[in-house]
Amino acid sequence: MRHGGRGDDLVDIRHCPDRSNIINVMRCLRLVFIAFLTVGAFSPSGAAARAPGVSAPAASSPQPGETRAHVLFDDSRGPVRPGVSMGNGPVIESMVHRAAPRHTAQTAATTTKPDPEVLGFAQSGEVVSGAWQGDLHMDLLSTIAYFGIDTNDDGSLYTNDSGYQGYFSSQAGSLISTAHASGVRVVVVVKSFDSPTVQVVLGNEQNRQHLIASIIWLISTRGVDGVNIDFEANAQSSLFTTFCQELKAALNAQLPQQNYLSVDTYASAAEGGELWNVPALRPYIDAFMVMAYDMFPSNGTAGPNAALTGYNWNDTRAMNDFLSVVPSSQVILGVPYYGYKWNVSNAGPNAPTTSGLTADTYSGALSDMGCGQSLTRGWDSTGQVPWASWWSPGSGDPCGANRNSYRELYYDNAQSLGLKYDLVNNDHLRGIGIWALGYDSGSNDLWTEIGAKFSVTKAPTVTVTALPATETTAAFTLQWQLTPGSVAASQYNIYSQDPVNGSWLLWGTTTALSTPFYGFPCKTYAFYVQPIAAAGWSEPPPSAGSAQASTTVSCSATSQYGFVGMYAVDNHGQLHPGSSPPLPISAAWPNWDIVRGMAAAPGGEGGVVLDGWGGLHQFGSSPGPTYTSGYWTGWDIARGAVETPGGTGGYVLDGWGGVHPFALGGNAPPAPVTTSAYWTGWDIARGVAAFSDGSGGLVLDGWG
Repeated sequence: MRHGGRGDDLVDIRHCPDRSNIINVMRCLRLVFIAFLTVGAFSPSGAAARAPGVSAPAASSPQPGETRAHVLFDDSRGPVRPGVSMGNGPVIESMVHRAAPRHTAQTAATTTKPDPEVLGFAQSGEVVSGAWQGDLHMDLLSTIAYFGIDTNDDGSLYTNDSGYQGYFSSQAGSLISTAHASGVRVVVVVKSFDSPTVQVVLGNEQNRQHLIASIIWLISTRGVDGVNIDFEANAQSSLFTTFCQELKAALNAQLPQQNYLSVDTYASAAEGGELWNVPALRPYIDAFMVMAYDMFPSNGTAGPNAALTGYNWNDTRAMNDFLSVVPSSQVILGVPYYGYKWNVSNAGPNAPTTSGLTADTYSGALSDMGCGQSLTRGWDSTGQVPWASWWSPGSGDPCGANRNSYRELYYDNAQSLGLKYDLVNNDHLRGIGIWALGYDSGSNDLWTEIGAKFSVTKAPTVTVTALPATETTAAFTLQWQLTPGSVAASQYNIYSQDPVNGSWLLWGTTTALSTPFYGFPCKTYAFYVQPIAAAGWSEPPPSAGSAQASTTVSCSATSQYGFVGMYAVDNHGQLHPGSSPPLPISAAWPNWDIVRGMAAAPGGEGGVVLDGWGGLHQFGSSPGPTYTSGYWTGWDIARGAVETPGGTGGYVLDGWGGVHPFALGGNAPPAPVTTSAYWTGWDIARGVAAFSDGSGGLVLDGWG
């Protein structure tokens, strides 16, 4: 909300054109307090952050008869549906004869393997069951996408299923922390397979903003690194582009370190005519995850799920289409860890199908080939994939199917996936996307193939130079260097641990290998430097026990400046220190222009922030407000705040020029005061200042 006539006295730091050093930042931020000053954040409601509208009516279920893998295997809405074989995985692929020699673009002389992104989808069932702990090889993954959370048509989240509930489970928390500790990015999948839902949520600006706010909440609440959007529906492509544009802008503004955005598309998307206008989406998308599977023939014969070449649709055609409209660095080739099997009329390749279409995970395929009678295995040289057939008797089938028919399976194994990985390397694609992690449970050959084809680089690491036990001045320098053998870093995030409550606070970001730091006397500071690679990989944010250096500022330390603390607060409640240490804030309001003022406590290590309704919110070591005579619920009319010299209370200014006392930390409020000007019904007052001797102060109007 904003009343007419109010100037932009609070400026978001993200709008500053030059953030290369703190001086330029402070010049850009027009609301700057110098001398004994600190700032925090607030919550007009006083409530903890919560998801915007997470309770909602049931989202529409996937359409009956849908055969896309993301739908067939989707366990976020309950158990995997009939017609899907997960398998037990007791047989390993190395036990099975390969019908064709390995084709590879890599030679024995190759010493440096390509380093693409290795993304894997982890379904809620895989996560909540704890199976991920044995199934996932963190050293061979770059990104894990938690699958997934449904949206309702008003942009709220569907909460009554295992996808949503599993995201907040202890197992999901363990997965996130384990991945981050291994340098693996984690993103959350937000999805819908229902066309009416997608049409309504995209077609209304309020619904889109509601969904964007929901996504921001999902990311920030669990500390993941971004979002993958999996909308598989019919809707206007321009609306989807607008949504992605708005979503990326919100991520950049509100979660700049967690702004990874990928979009799942059909293999045919680059040819147009679907939800995704790929060239239009290009500026807003980090990666297109091309679902290059479910491309088996529709002519009544068994065939490849994901042919490399040949047939009507194949990986090579899909990648050529995408590379004609977007750079290779944005394209991820989706690869299936599953296949399809049918009842067929004979045991030969591409046999005519009769009935019984079933999806088979890789583990399920190995189980079938371990129990199938009269097993025949072959290599499809057209599609560059394996196939198998066996007899399923009407009763007593060792595999338990009892089909009274031949069964034929087309799937992908290490050999066929290796050829797809050669395509990724030769086309310099961004990477691969595995649907889905855990489908190979019980075997390691698919992981071995990833290791054979790719070098999965982890985050850069740094070595921080030790600090002296005691600093004699308030200002000192923190230094670090890249650990020998580490990949390069494009920037560094510097965190400082608050000496009062132990929370880690972001001090700043730099491309240099050192930064000046400014501490308060008698305080001990710990530091953590987080390097960020150009591709986005980073070490995890700091946690308990992760300090890399620490020092204590002497109680007799002096400052080179004529003030103790200098801070700015932006219109969202974020605190920005200048020549001062970071201080903890109690809350912030991304995307809500609601901050109206700040007041510093004596000593420079705390104070209060004023919201537009008159609410006061502590920061730093300041005591919380215990009394205020000015609070206007739902009315954006508060315009300024000031603390009295003793720091026990202060005054709030309203837009008409009224001054209202408040108390801090259980103290008695200061006496009410009168002003020399009061403009009833005119929102023209803009600021308030107190004299240092406590005898009074001044009110500023909008005309100066």
